[in-house]
Formats: sequence, structure tokens, C-alpha cells
Amino acid sequence: MLESGFPPLPDSLRPYELTVPPQVRFGPGRIAEVGEIAAGLGRRVWLVTGGESFARSGGREPLLAGIAAAGLSAEQVAGSAGEPTIAHVATALAGLPPDREGVVVVAVGGGATIDLAKAL
Repeated sequence: MLESGFPPLPDSLRPYELTVPPQVRFGPGRIAEVGEIAAGLGRRVWLVTGGESFARSGGREPLLAGIAAAGLSAEQVAGSAGEPTIAHVATALAGLPPDREGVVVVAVGGGATIDLAKAL
């Protein structure tokens, strides 16, 4: 037991860091600001989107323009089609580019899309 009263963690559990942006921006047109936010967190963006609603929503072009204006590159790495399964996550992980330094994962969609992005 540790002094905290909790058992020690197994050696197989590696330490990690998770950055959760401290602010929420909401409202029409705010999607264009994603690039500005992402630029403070990394050098390039991996997009995870849901079905086809993102393409039809009119948000795709402002999002990509904002990312480019911030000097970042963007690449769509996965798309969700419902709640992600283990097989879907494994397929998405296997298809990720090998260089993973300086990456900011941006999810655009509903809960299933966000869940998939968190897994990546």
C-alpha cells in the first residue's frame, strides 16, 4: 500500500499526459477558430469526423481554412459510423500515419465520433 492508502499501480501502466483545453467556444462560425486553438497544442491536425453530416453542414471549409491560416496541416484519419467497436478502433489505429509527434486530434461530430477520437 502507498501512503495514500491506494495499492501501487502495475508496472505495465505507463504514465501519460492528457491536455484538455480549459475553455469552450460555442456559437455560429466558431469552428473557424479551431486552427488557432490547435496551434497552441501542436503542429498538425488529425481529423476524426462523423458520417456525411460534416461535409453537408458547411463547416468543413471554415474549419480547414482556419487550420491552414494557423499554419497547420490537416489530415482526415478516421470517420465514425455509429458507436466505435474494438475492431473499428483497431482498424483506425493501424491506418494512422507513423509520425505522431505534434499531433492534435480534432473530433467533429457527435458522441460516437468523439469516442473514436479519444481512442486514437
